[in-house]
Amino acid sequence: MAKERTKKISPQRQIERLWSEVLETKSIGYLLRAKIEQNLAMLITNINSSFMGNRQLANQNTEDIYYSLRKIIESRVDDNGNVDEYLISSSDAAFIEHRSKLNRKINDVSAELNEVNNKLLSIHRKVMKNNDEIIKFNTKNLEVAYNFIMGGDSKVDAKTLSAEDIDIKCAALNKHNKQNNKNTAKLMEIVNEALDNTIEAQSQVSEKRERIFENRKVIMGIRKDIELFTDE
Repeated sequence: MAKERTKKISPQRQIERLWSEVLETKSIGYLLRAKIEQNLAMLITNINSSFMGNRQLANQNTEDIYYSLRKIIESRVDDNGNVDEYLISSSDAAFIEHRSKLNRKINDVSAELNEVNNKLLSIHRKVMKNNDEIIKFNTKNLEVAYNFIMGGDSKVDAKTLSAEDIDIKCAALNKHNKQNNKNTAKLMEIVNEALDNTIEAQSQVSEKRERIFENRKVIMGIRKDIELFTDE
């Protein structure tokens, strides 16, 4: 019975194939990174739109409602011409309580944002550390290239591997690259879902702004007709 022979792949062919696969993994990784940064930019835009835009408009509505309501209450007097001070105080207390709750929530959100900033700072430090590794690797291999040019002991400088060592290393690197691909695919699913949620949240920001403007129209109508309530 003839023995089946497995065709031996040359070390150079193994390296070329592995290099191609690693570069493909790199491309997918950069696409993943681009989507994450897109999501981050949209999240920051949404937060700014909700807080600096919608929040300020809604707060202005609150202040105008407070003014209009107080004017209406103050215009209502009893037979002796007295204003219901308890009603005014009760109304004022409700608005003060509302403002106090918002102040606390602003601090809560600010604390969370600061935690995010600290996390981003930590990430930035990791990126800089990775950049340092690239610089060190490049510097080392520039020295190897220089020694080649100057006629140095290239085999020692380049750490030449045997055919067997190359087979072992390529097998290990191939396994590592496949795991990277698997992890990237999982992350891509998570990132795509997060991006969809952010886009949906962005549409909700616009919808809430429309509701705020609708309230604004009602408030301005009351402000224009306030004399009807105040008997002015």
